Amino acid sequence: MLGQVDFINGGPPCQGFSGMNPFNQTNWSKVQCEMILAFLSFADYFQPRFFLLEHVRNFMSFNKGQAFRQTLVW
Repeated sequence: MLGQVDFINGGPPCQGFSGMNPFNQTNWSKVQCEMILAFLSFADYFQPRFFLLEHVRNFMSFNKGQAFRQTLVW
């Protein structure tokens, strides 16, 4: 299937990144934050021409923007 996928669209769980979630520092929220890696691994494996990652606004500033910068590098 490598090379047969043109577009991947996804929105990994956002609860851990959301500023509206008063529990965003719990262990479960931290696990959900790591789900973005699963999404990116699909993009890495299938190597689509395009991929779209939908996420909450706070994702860009979470952990001083580190997660966002790592996503851009991916």
